[in-house]
Amino acid sequence: TQDRSAVDIAAELGVYYGTVIDYCTKHNFSIKQRSSYSLCEKQIAEYCSGLGFDIITNDRNILDGKECDIIIPEKKLAIEVNGLYWHSLCGDKNAHLNKTLKCAENGYQLIHITDYEWKHKQEIIKSIISSKLGCNKKIWARKCNAKKITDSKIIRDFLEKNHIQGYSPSSHYYGLYNNDNLFMVLTVGKNRFGSG
Repeated sequence: TQDRSAVDIAAELGVYYGTVIDYCTKHNFSIKQRSSYSLCEKQIAEYCSGLGFDIITNDRNILDGKECDIIIPEKKLAIEVNGLYWHSLCGDKNAHLNKTLKCAENGYQLIHITDYEWKHKQEIIKSIISSKLGCNKKIWARKCNAKKITDSKIIRDFLEKNHIQGYSPSSHYYGLYNNDNLFMVLTVGKNRFGSG
């Protein structure tokens, strides 16, 4: 149907919008593939607004005419919501870096969030956003104890719940504890991206 976008249909069905596009293409259905927003953008904007901040969506000022999905002027924070389906078709491999640098030139920190991360790691993303906005409770390092962690289950559980990339095997693990509660993990191992 031409009046509803793949994003709208995907939201209604609870599936990824790329799945809707692929299905419609395979069966020769005509569909409005893009909309002026994504469901993730809308949900992230509502989350930021719910934390008590004024937000601006689809801003074209801080990027000199290019669109920035969400900005929170009070905290000089900008959020770009990247749909993996569309961004995989983008030919400019430096597009995200260029937007990040342009935001920095104008005094804004830009964070990039993919629709996949929002769908599958939403609590971690919310924690990152609320931390950037200064909403999280601070625990001072001087009130913590550092110690080596040898229990792999503790490490795996912590990283899966708190790190955007999840668990990754390393040679050594160290934790920062406050009142026996683990708050931070440092992993030490070989470079995963080549020699050095």
